[in-house]
Order: sequence, then C-alpha cells, then structure tokens
Amino acid sequence: MSRPVVTFLLIASFGILFVGCTPPEPEKSFDEFTFSENDLQRTHELLAENSESGTIVPTLGLGSGSVTGTSGAVVLNLARQKEYDRLRTGIVTGENMYQVNNEFLNVRSGMAVSSTLVTRLERGDPLVVLEMPNAEWAKVQMTNGQQGYVAVRYISKVTTTEGLAAEKKKFENQYFVDFQFVNVRKEPNQQAEKIGELPGQAIVKPLSINGEWARVTLDGKEGYVSTTYLKPFLPTFLVRQDSYPLPILKYRATDSGVIEAMGKHIGALKGAGKRIVTLRYLYDIVQQQENKDVRIDPGAVALVIYNVNVSNVKAVSDTLQANGVTATIFVAGKDVGLSGITEKTMLTLLANGNEIQAAGHTGDDLRSLTDLQVDLELSQGKRLIESLSHKEVYAVLYPQGGVNDRVMQKAAATGYLFGLSDV
Repeated sequence: MSRPVVTFLLIASFGILFVGCTPPEPEKSFDEFTFSENDLQRTHELLAENSESGTIVPTLGLGSGSVTGTSGAVVLNLARQKEYDRLRTGIVTGENMYQVNNEFLNVRSGMAVSSTLVTRLERGDPLVVLEMPNAEWAKVQMTNGQQGYVAVRYISKVTTTEGLAAEKKKFENQYFVDFQFVNVRKEPNQQAEKIGELPGQAIVKPLSINGEWARVTLDGKEGYVSTTYLKPFLPTFLVRQDSYPLPILKYRATDSGVIEAMGKHIGALKGAGKRIVTLRYLYDIVQQQENKDVRIDPGAVALVIYNVNVSNVKAVSDTLQANGVTATIFVAGKDVGLSGITEKTMLTLLANGNEIQAAGHTGDDLRSLTDLQVDLELSQGKRLIESLSHKEVYAVLYPQGGVNDRVMQKAAATGYLFGLSDV
C-alpha cells in the first residue's frame, strides 16, 4: 500500500531564486527561524507514535528540490508571469548586483534629477552598481549594457541570508556627510585652520575616530571633521533565501485507511504545538519577502491531499473540519464537473479555508506524453479548476511523479509557480 509521506521541503534555487527583503530590524539569529532536521525528525516521531500497529505510518524523506521531484519535494518552475520573474532576479547575486526596490526608478545621464532620462526601470529589475560617487547617487549598468545614474535609496543590494553579514562588513567604517557640507580642519578643534571641506552626501572612511572628531584625508592631506555631521553609510539589502525548508504531509485520498490516519496525525501534531498550513503559506512567504523580512515558522507543517474525487471529497472535507485544519487539495481536471466535484462543492471547500490546485487532467504520467499533449494536460486541468473555484491555480501536482526538465518548463509556461510530485 502506498503511504502518505512527510517530506522536508527544499525549493531549489536552480541558480536563480533568492527571495528576501530589507534587513531585519532588529537583527535576529537565523537559527530562530530555521526548521532543522531535528524538528523534522520530531515531526516524524509524533506521527509514528500516533499510528496504531499495522496502520499507515508516514515515512521520512529529505527532498532535494531536484527536477525529479524525489521525496515529494516542491520545486520552483523556471519561468512564470512577470510578477514571479521578479522573484527570480536573485540569479545575479554578484559582487555589485542590486535590484530596484521602488515601483519605478528613473535612470539619468548625470547625478541630478534635471539630467536627461536614460530609461525607466521597474520594481525588481536587476542592475550592477559600477560605483557610488556619493551616498545619494550610484552609477549603474543595466542588463542591456546601458549606463546611467540612479538614486541610492531606490536600490537594494542583493544577497543571501548566509552572505548578509559579509556584505555588511564591506561597508564597515564608511560614513557620509549628513549636512550641506562639513569643514575639514588641521587640528581636532573648531578654532583650528580650515584646510577644505567635504560636500554633502560625500562618502568617507575615517582613518580613526576619537569622540567628536574623525581623522580623514582630503586631497592627499590629513585633517579632522566633526562627527556630528557624519552618519554611517550602509545600503539597503534585499536578502534572498536560497532554500525554503517546510515539512509536508502528503495524503493520497484513494488509499485505504489514509483519511482516518490523517485525522490521528493531525491531532498528534496539533497537540505538539505544530501549526498546520496550506501551500499558500509558502506562496505568501515568497511574495512577502520582496517587501519585509519574513521566514517560515519552525512549527509549520503543510498539509497536502491528492487523488481527491467525487467519491472521497466529502470524507476529506469532514475530516479537515472535524480537526479544525485546512489543506491544499489537488484535483485532476477529469474529476470535476456535473458528474464529479461540482462548483458548489469546490466553493464549500474554499469557504472552509482550504485551497484547490491542479493535478493535470487525465492523470497520465506527463513524461510519456508529447509536447502538445503535456500542454493540453497542464492547461486543461488548470483552466477547469480555475473556472469552478474562481481562484488562481499556481501549483501543479505531477501525476505518477511524472516530472523532468521538459515537463517543468511546460508547466512554467502554462502559469504554474510550484510543482509537487505525487510519489
């Protein structure tokens, strides 16, 4: 008998996904957010402890996020609509790679708002910072090779969670003049001879700081400026995670005893303080990280049910309601309609907080089909579910584990963000 599987979710970046946000405030250890393998093992133990002898016991697997979908790992498809393309611009996390953090950004020919407009960028567009002449303007190069100047406050340095500390260190001991100008004096006192001045927004790296005075260089000479007019310089950071760990409980509704076992497992997990979520939780995390620092709750466990049809949908719905939880329910296109799961049933499931996603159309292994057949399977299943649920379908369950590079690319082109193997 096939058994439901608890998997450790790892969305693979495929070199292109790092999702994040502006720096956390206040700083927190990443360990506070991370779901570890120990947490996963404990989840498995809870399930095993609450499964009677001879009944279904979920197995423990570690998903690699590979295109094969091993261990039921959720993987990120390679292309999507434009809003999802923005989530994938983390592909270029190079030394000086930044990203637009405003709704739009004007690129100008010089360091003034009156300079000629070179082009206009949108939120999420990547660019390389060639230099920062001051704390207000950055000279940048865009993906098409064009160069220009942009306002520093509207761009963010792209980095990963693990690389954030090292990136911040690069700006250690850098300050900018937070005034129209600041006098540079020969000695550290207000009556000392003035040897020059630093303009407003100028970036300086003091040779030393002693209380109210900072020792700096100006035109090859050493002098002193009042620290009253200096502020630490640090760009905004866009922190992209390169993996998203989340344990997933997957239940095949057509297997004997699965729905009953699911109820016991849910009770055990809730009793242990676990939070049962849908895949929408992960979807929201990925989206929200564009604007703020959010991480997956270490106590979260996603609940997925597939092979749901007209003969078992009521039992699935009743079990979820009885246990006070919601799930991501995958339905094949062939199982909806007047003789299958009706619009009324779908709307009832949605009203109870569940979400419905697509499992292809006929349930055939997509790897064995022609390109045209794969397109039809993916699009027809998505279209039927969306037409009856009146909700966006963003995830696909690959029937019979049928996923490879070709299938993933087809699914992406059809408009799916996530793909889940049913093996």
